[in-house]
Amino acid sequence: GSGRPPTAAALAKAAGELYGSFIDHLDFLRQEDLVDGENRLTADGQWATELRLDHPLVFYAGIRAEAWPLAAASLAACVGALVADKESNQPPPRRKPPRTLIDALTRLVLAVGPMISRLEEAGFAVPDFNLRPAWALWSWATKGDFEEAVEILGLGAGDMAMLSLRVADHLRQLAGLKNHQKIRSASYEAISLILKEPVSSPL
Repeated sequence: GSGRPPTAAALAKAAGELYGSFIDHLDFLRQEDLVDGENRLTADGQWATELRLDHPLVFYAGIRAEAWPLAAASLAACVGALVADKESNQPPPRRKPPRTLIDALTRLVLAVGPMISRLEEAGFAVPDFNLRPAWALWSWATKGDFEEAVEILGLGAGDMAMLSLRVADHLRQLAGLKNHQKIRSASYEAISLILKEPVSSPL
């Protein structure tokens, strides 16, 4: 940039866009029964606000539908499918991904699909579900072979480590949900399966 401070008009325009975005979100949250007619959080809205993560409404929809897998490796994998931000341009491995993973991911995608459609219709950013990061995380969690996980991901070792750390951050959010004991337990277990050498030592 030029280094000059923004003009009052530019600040007013940005503030107007921000306010418009907030109102759009508020209308959407009201339609989803997360905010009531007086703009107060409903019971669902209160725990949904605890989700400080990417695509919180998609996570919320999956939790409400009880569609997140409770097997730790599948849970880590499904979170990875939702939050991975890099895609490989390498050809995928010739072998097939495990049926267990495909079933868990399919169940989740079907459950959150309506929420994603509504978000898209309202003009909000929506995630893609990427199989390869999910498969790489599933392999890492179940087999503990980091090189194999990197090969499945089709990116570098550093990318695999960063993906694991990012997924662990999201799992910590799920582990903090006080009224969802099963997903909390699965999240803690999933963290221990993906935060191991060479990614990091479990704390």
